[in-house]
Amino acid sequence: MPGKSALIQYRYLLTEEFGDDYNLRDVVLDVLHRSRSEGQRPLAEKVGSRRKDLDQDSSYVVLNKFGTLGDGTKSIMCGELLYVRSGKEVPGLVESIDDDIPELEIATLTLDERNSLVDGILYFGLIDNHLAIIEGQRARARTLERYLTALLKDAGELEFDRSIILNTRIEGLQAQNISRLQIKPPRAKKREETENEAEEAQAAGSQKASGHTVMDVLRVLGVDRDELQKLEESIPPGGWIEGIFSMTFKQKGNRKGTVSREQLETAFRNLNDQDIGLFEPGGSSESKGGLKLGSRREIATVGPLLDREAAMQAIVDMLKTWARTGKIDLAF
Repeated sequence: MPGKSALIQYRYLLTEEFGDDYNLRDVVLDVLHRSRSEGQRPLAEKVGSRRKDLDQDSSYVVLNKFGTLGDGTKSIMCGELLYVRSGKEVPGLVESIDDDIPELEIATLTLDERNSLVDGILYFGLIDNHLAIIEGQRARARTLERYLTALLKDAGELEFDRSIILNTRIEGLQAQNISRLQIKPPRAKKREETENEAEEAQAAGSQKASGHTVMDVLRVLGVDRDELQKLEESIPPGGWIEGIFSMTFKQKGNRKGTVSREQLETAFRNLNDQDIGLFEPGGSSESKGGLKLGSRREIATVGPLLDREAAMQAIVDMLKTWARTGKIDLAF
């Protein structure tokens, strides 16, 4: 069976506002299976009731297929999160999401690699407050954060001023505090080249996030719009502008300061670790990938998509591996 290399990333719930006894898996499963008011059936029984319009643009995010693997309190909740763009022009699609069905058939949303209404599929495994995820094109870790926040708020399980934050885990550095960091934002290219690359990446099912470029950083720093336009016009065909932004933490008296790794795990959780360099007070650094806990695995495919069961099983196996090797504080 053909396969595709996929990155399985580790995430954990930031629990400082929830308390040590909070269990995200139990809360999510309870919300999905509980009876609702006014005789409404549980969310688990109808896929349309799990749809969330996060971007207010007629696209939606939906928890499609989900279930548990394992027994008892140490079973892992596995889920498939879809980012579906507006498809009212496609016969049958609007009716299918509102039909009395527990899940959507991906095949009905995916015509071929270049004509898919699914802009991304994220697979995840959740046990206690630990997660492993495989991101899709527009179905990113940030999408999962926003979806879980909306799901729990709508169920009355989350106060209006709170959000679900899924931290990454930084590896490779011995010190708990960081004195300096570098960030390399995406290259800035001519607008038409960037748009063409985005279309090609979507057609190919690329999983690299599209972030703000060097131009956006310069704009925040106060560079005039006209000057930015001149810079863009000066880029030769096939060329680009790139930059590295360095930040050093200071204290009074011009002494070096530090920031905790936990703070950085929150602040940079959704950045590509290929674009981050961290420096310990002693000067040692870790950069160019491998900062965040994660591992690549070959996963079977069905057409252009990862095989759902194979992806979920790989996620479960990876969580168990991380727990067994002491990478995460979890006992099965």
